[in-house]
Amino acid sequence: SITATGKQEFTFTIADSDDINQLYIGHNGSSSDLRFVFPFTGKGTYKISFNATGINPTVVNGIVMKEMMIRDADILDDTYEPYFSFTAFPRSEQAVLGAKNLNVYPYNYSGTQTFGGAVTAVFGDDGRITLNGTASANDNIIIHSRANYSSLVDKNPIILQKGTYKISRSTTGYGLRVVNTVSGSGNVLATLSGDSKEATFTLSDTTQVGIIIDITSGDEFSNKVIDPMISFDGGEYAPYAMTNEQLTNALTVKNDATQITSDNMTIEKCIIAKAGNIRVCTIRAIATTSISAMAMIFKGFPDPLLESFDCQTSAEFINASDNSLYPVIGRSVAGNLEVSTKNAIASGVTIRGTITYVAK
Repeated sequence: SITATGKQEFTFTIADSDDINQLYIGHNGSSSDLRFVFPFTGKGTYKISFNATGINPTVVNGIVMKEMMIRDADILDDTYEPYFSFTAFPRSEQAVLGAKNLNVYPYNYSGTQTFGGAVTAVFGDDGRITLNGTASANDNIIIHSRANYSSLVDKNPIILQKGTYKISRSTTGYGLRVVNTVSGSGNVLATLSGDSKEATFTLSDTTQVGIIIDITSGDEFSNKVIDPMISFDGGEYAPYAMTNEQLTNALTVKNDATQITSDNMTIEKCIIAKAGNIRVCTIRAIATTSISAMAMIFKGFPDPLLESFDCQTSAEFINASDNSLYPVIGRSVAGNLEVSTKNAIASGVTIRGTITYVAK
């Protein structure tokens, strides 16, 4: 319930037994002034934040707000970001964004391997597999294994969200299965055999799936190219590419061994995004004491290229409570990159912002 204008934040929890897809926001105890339909997909604790710019308790829908955002409660940074989802784009554009082929690569195998007694399999860099030879025994090529398959632990598992998918291929002459974590015959989600090139399967929850190529004794292969693909719509094969979220995770290094430290601030959040030799460090911290102007506030940045030193900020650092600005400056001190504040910072103030620099 909203009682005043300005920045608002509320925490709520969804349990396993809850079936919630709507939020009600009201003023002074009312619960029906504004209603939002929001597809919560799992249990957890969330925070909703927004800026209430106007309240009129005498009329229905008498609340004016902007910058509404829902996030996991353990995300401390409350900086507003617009909503983004792959589902907002047509399926054809998902291939451009890197989300068409969800068959994660590299596989469990690489290089050249032998299966079925005498069949050589060459694993290409684009996810395709080339088979040659005649099988003298039945065999399976488990390019991805299910979660509880102890004989072959998958280093790059396929983890799919709840939804409907297609397994597809452009060639035939071998079997192709998608399996889940259930053991035995009940684990098969979809099978391609004979001349079939596409099958649909549905997941009721987030699931790690496996992909198995089945070879039967007597099968003959002459440069047979196998191109298994999991996608939303099937169609022409596209090599696996990371989604934007996966790229972000791959490029982002959480600050552990290269710990950025501070003598006068408690660091709540510190994430370093790497792109080539550029480092973008996002920081949120609370002053533990009053800090004078030009005092050093952060140190320990990894591998700064100090010979051609250039440290910038995306703007100034921002006071998280009132959005006032705190300009900062980066400088080389005893061979290290240190960041100092140009203005004094009072004890207890939370600031957030970014430092961009060139690494070695």
